[in-house]
Amino acid sequence: MGKVWTIVSGKGGVGKSTIAVMLGLVAAENSGSVLLIDGDIGSRSLDILLNMEDKIVYDMGDFFAGRCDLGQAIYSCDCTSELYLMTAGQSTKISNFEITHAQKLIKSLKERYDMVIIDCPSGLGKAVEVFAKCGDEIIIVATPDPVSIRYAEKAASFLWNQYQLSANLLFNKVINSKKIKDKFPAIARFMDLKYLGMIPNLQRLYEQAVETGHIVACVQEEPLHTTVQRILAGLQGSETLQTCGRFFQNFLNRLRREKHYG
Repeated sequence: MGKVWTIVSGKGGVGKSTIAVMLGLVAAENSGSVLLIDGDIGSRSLDILLNMEDKIVYDMGDFFAGRCDLGQAIYSCDCTSELYLMTAGQSTKISNFEITHAQKLIKSLKERYDMVIIDCPSGLGKAVEVFAKCGDEIIIVATPDPVSIRYAEKAASFLWNQYQLSANLLFNKVINSKKIKDKFPAIARFMDLKYLGMIPNLQRLYEQAVETGHIVACVQEEPLHTTVQRILAGLQGSETLQTCGRFFQNFLNRLRREKHYG
């Protein structure tokens, strides 16, 4: 039985979909078969990041509507033999998705693949509700700025209060990791989240995305490849507790007061 990782974010622009592709590409190297699900209903992007936009004919919406069987809605990725993609659909309406149907589908997919990674849309809408309840592990992606951290905390609280789901925290686009990386575990601890790690803001990654439209080759470059490997290993590891710097400690104190009085 495979494991399902659901990736969410409190706000857009944090690089959540890029991280989903990174995790999928690296996991497919030595973790068996991996299925990426683009859960951003109506606004898919994983096919572009994987250079597969011309291959997609059927999607999850077509499967639910009976227009295709399950195998027709899943596509093998040319970049590696163990990575597959399923999209939620460009024209599909979120109102057509039911939690029970999604749970039944994901259960079936867990029996076919060693790992299923679901890339949810940003925010906390119905799609997040549908897919979050299907996951074994939830990853909240944030960037190291107060606004993104606040939204990540909101997402963590929502998932716990509504569904009693705990999550992991992953920081992306870290510009100066040497100065601020020691602050992140304490931020995760404050949110009652497991700290997964961080991905630096690599200019090469975004240059390739602009030049070619996808990021497949760049994920194999160092130090990014090793960083993603460590994050994958961290999903099975333990959290290292450290202290926050003054700026982030003051910010967390403000969040604490908001939670207490709000």
